[in-house]
Amino acid sequence: MIDIQISRLDFLSGDQVEVPPAGIVVFVGPNNSGKSEALRSISGKLKNSAVPSRNLSSVWATTAGAEEDVLAWFEENTTRRIDSAGGLNYDSLGHSIHVSHIAATWQRVNHKDQPSMLSMLSSFFVAYLSTEEKLNAANPPPSILTHEEAPKHPIHVMAKDAKIAETLSKAFNEAFGSGIIVNQAAGSQVTLVIGEKEELPKVDAYDLAAVGAALSKLPRVDHQGDGMRSFMGTLLYVLVQRRFLVLIDEPEAFLHPPQARILGKLVGQKTPQDRQIFVATHSADFLKGLLQAAPERVKVVRLDRSRSDYVNQLDSAGISEVGGIHSFVILIFWRVSFMRRSLFANRIPIAGFSRPSWRLSRQQTHEVRT
Repeated sequence: MIDIQISRLDFLSGDQVEVPPAGIVVFVGPNNSGKSEALRSISGKLKNSAVPSRNLSSVWATTAGAEEDVLAWFEENTTRRIDSAGGLNYDSLGHSIHVSHIAATWQRVNHKDQPSMLSMLSSFFVAYLSTEEKLNAANPPPSILTHEEAPKHPIHVMAKDAKIAETLSKAFNEAFGSGIIVNQAAGSQVTLVIGEKEELPKVDAYDLAAVGAALSKLPRVDHQGDGMRSFMGTLLYVLVQRRFLVLIDEPEAFLHPPQARILGKLVGQKTPQDRQIFVATHSADFLKGLLQAAPERVKVVRLDRSRSDYVNQLDSAGISEVGGIHSFVILIFWRVSFMRRSLFANRIPIAGFSRPSWRLSRQQTHEVRT
């Protein structure tokens, strides 16, 4: 058994953000505050700690498991491949690594005096989901021999794992009123189509032509609007890819508020406990859904370049102090002066804040709730 968790983020401003195990860290703040840059910096510095950043100085991570445990993880979660020189390689979702690089890199990750660097392991342990990646994730990959070849795309994983496919279908149904079916009878591609298996015509499962004809009449996810594609792309990365760290930029993009809230709830409910999520968002609805599903895992980091205290941190422990999730979220996204005086005043830490700083007057509470 192995594990990788980011333990701390050091900002150029001198601020430090302690990241809880299995935590879901949400970066919020005004435009051009560095939310997306923080995600790119985390991804970049985990590959190479010397990568320059405009807001992060270093990323620190902890690992669990010996070298033999790491190799066992690759044996279980990737596909073995012997190259032309007779060397052992492990392949997964379009990435490949030679066995000799695994142990050497793993030894360097937990160096106490240097920021963490996963190097080549980063492609297997970290997923960075940009807006473009979310849209492209639902595009059909080329067909593969699922019983022989390693999955090169999350949709290939869905095709091999009926339980994962069912989970994603139910999630999509909750947001859009219909499920998802993996179409492996689409010729050279594996497509996702919108529909329910129960509603398909009764055909012989071994009659691939008949199965393909029935599925081809259903609408394809990649032919739908950006909202559906982005929603599905986010879930493919969060739930399907076996990654310890998932970085999501603006998960609410192209979604109406109800779907953004559902997506936040699903990320909170479905994210495995061995996984950390880092999100940059402008959406109060996404954050509400996240807090309703997994408040104990959420940590909010507000970035604001217009302030002397660039980084402010909050966790869900303060929700009851301000009247519940609704008021908590409004306070986080509000940009009026009283918010800065109360919620983010004097660089209040996440747990050691002064209680009076959180208490709102009756007039302020009325303003928040209305």
